Amino acid sequence: MPNDLFVAEQRALLVARLERAQLRLRALEQHLRRTDRELPQDFADQATEREGDETLDALEARARAEIVASRGALARMDDGTWGTCVACGDEIGDARLAAVSDTATCVRCAT
Repeated sequence: MPNDLFVAEQRALLVARLERAQLRLRALEQHLRRTDRELPQDFADQATEREGDETLDALEARARAEIVASRGALARMDDGTWGTCVACGDEIGDARLAAVSDTATCVRCAT
């Protein structure tokens, strides 16, 4: 089981990561919903304006996934199960937790 200092450090990193993902998500949502500007009247200009929407949709999905993963890890920290593999119940190594702090599985179960 990870020591308290390690958990506190990882919690701080997760909280910062969560906050960045939430900010990124809000900015993407605003841009995709075009709340900050109107679409041009010309259809060709509209097509150009919407060209990057698929990429922005993918970035939005990634930000949402990052938020879910970070919140999940923080919830596991709160209930004392962070660092325990949800699949097999074995301890997740500190090196893996440091590299992938939102992981819910050990290396063996992740493959």
